[in-house]
Amino acid sequence: MEDNQTHGASAWFTAIGYVVLGVTMLALLAEPLIASVQNFSEEAGISSFFISFILVPLATNFREATSAIKEASHKKSSNTSQTIYEVSHHLLVLVSLLDHATLVHTYNTCR
Repeated sequence: MEDNQTHGASAWFTAIGYVVLGVTMLALLAEPLIASVQNFSEEAGISSFFISFILVPLATNFREATSAIKEASHKKSSNTSQTIYEVSHHLLVLVSLLDHATLVHTYNTCR
């Protein structure tokens, strides 16, 4: 019983350590990303909201989408159905982000 308590406490400390490490990494890496998005938006004349919520997610999911399409080209029914699922999921996320962006833009222009 005492061994389980020691293992449980060790697991808690490990989990807390991972959370602290993750927050530290986020704090260190978020600022350069934010600065580069702001600089790019100013240079390109595109809103930083659009870049942050549309272009960055598209860029991060591009590799996954292309590999899914490549797997579907092997013409196996399981690969094709999985690809259709993944592509439709990404399209649904994109449409919901565009809808949210439109609502925010409309709200900001009507004020």
